[in-house]
Amino acid sequence: MNEATVEIGKRKDDAATASANAGTRTKQAKRARVPLYPSKLPLVGHLFRAWKDPIGLFREALAAQPGAVRVDFGPFSYVMIGSHDSIKHVLLDNAKAYVKSRNYDGLKIVFGQGLLTSEGEFWKRQRRLVQPSFHRQKLAKLTTSMAEVTRRTLDRWKVEGTPTTVHDTMMRLTFAIVGMALFSTDVEGEASAIGNALTIGLTWTNDYAEAVVRIPRWVPTKKNREFAAALRTLDELVFRIIRARRAEKEPGDDLLGMLMAATDESGEERMNDRQIRDEALTMVVAGHETTASLLAFAFYLLAENPEWQDQLVEEAESALAGKDPGFEDIPKLVKTRAVIEETLRLFPPAWAFERQATEEDTIAEGTITKGAIIGVCTYLLHRDPTYFPNPEVFDPTRFYPGAGERHKFAYLPFGGGPRTCIGNTFALTEAILALSMMIREVRAELVPGKKLELDPRVTLRPAGDVPVRLLPRPARVEAEGHAPRSAPTSIADRAAVRGGGLTRRSP
Repeated sequence: MNEATVEIGKRKDDAATASANAGTRTKQAKRARVPLYPSKLPLVGHLFRAWKDPIGLFREALAAQPGAVRVDFGPFSYVMIGSHDSIKHVLLDNAKAYVKSRNYDGLKIVFGQGLLTSEGEFWKRQRRLVQPSFHRQKLAKLTTSMAEVTRRTLDRWKVEGTPTTVHDTMMRLTFAIVGMALFSTDVEGEASAIGNALTIGLTWTNDYAEAVVRIPRWVPTKKNREFAAALRTLDELVFRIIRARRAEKEPGDDLLGMLMAATDESGEERMNDRQIRDEALTMVVAGHETTASLLAFAFYLLAENPEWQDQLVEEAESALAGKDPGFEDIPKLVKTRAVIEETLRLFPPAWAFERQATEEDTIAEGTITKGAIIGVCTYLLHRDPTYFPNPEVFDPTRFYPGAGERHKFAYLPFGGGPRTCIGNTFALTEAILALSMMIREVRAELVPGKKLELDPRVTLRPAGDVPVRLLPRPARVEAEGHAPRSAPTSIADRAAVRGGGLTRRSP
């Protein structure tokens, strides 16, 4: 054997050793779990901190371990993901490996097998049945009801005076809109009872999700009794509407009628009353509770940034020419839409959502074990300076047409992947239409000495109310030769003022 042969053999051995070592490192990397945020207590882990301040915990953990970080809630492993690519992997690329987490169990008690909580083939079937209800031509009809209910509310304010509470008022307004647009039923008189029932129901589901040891519903605790009464209130309303519609000759062409008339692929099987109830109640919350919070937060941000109120009034007067908006007017309300979308960025009602791994999976940051709960905190995701420079600044121009592209999973106010909220266009249309009508007749002012406090439970709400008062807008009289004020299109030419936890830029 000559020296050349020996050298070749040695190189092959070295290459084989290097390949084996690389394979070992690859296996080790695959076995490495997503890094743990170490600041935890024995046994309970990060549970107490999550109960007290979940957004603060997730912010600190992701700052310590950017991309993805693991926190422990008692015996449960929770992986919070902040990387856009890893979020895309979980929600879209490998969505089949994930289901709604165990923390949705409480929501299933309230919403049954609606689109929010159902899984698998049943979810696919229900989505196919419900999808036509939100097609463009259907939505065009629903906007008429939205405008009529909003006009009726504004006319009442002229007689009774502007409301003293913003969030509760938005809850009543959006509930009336949902009742008329989705069910052709005037439910405004029941708004208070339903709003209270929803608050109790969502609080109970939040506590149920956070509990390490879950108390069965049949145990007659005070909270369980209140929850049972709230559930009866919700059921009585929805089933009463369904029974009344069943008694009519035709199902109607609103959402309820479309749910009743919908059939599966065979054209034979329809939804029973319980399935209709589950979908209808899901739509009530999607179009009512979350939209009410969105509008309340929008008024808060507009009160902090009054120049944007002027811009919205000018846009509405120009685009609508004194009339109430219709579906065909929504594309004209570019600035109003931008304000709504920027509000959804800063205060997304769906402030966090979860999945649970049905099998082991790997993302760039490490391995996700089978059974681990995966969390995406949109409240923090929407504050990533990579795609949102000066993220605490209210700047609706981010959402102007042509403002620039961003990662498809950097902005998720309605979730992402195949489980994106089916009613997102309905909710956006409702919010844009209602705000464009209200802002012409009321102006929002901050309440001196009060700050905004958040209540991040199942959805993100203001704690109590937003620190805002709504006042009648005086008639606009513009001096001859003076153009209306225009809001700056750049945040660089305005001075920063701290207020309410966000940086306000004033002209």
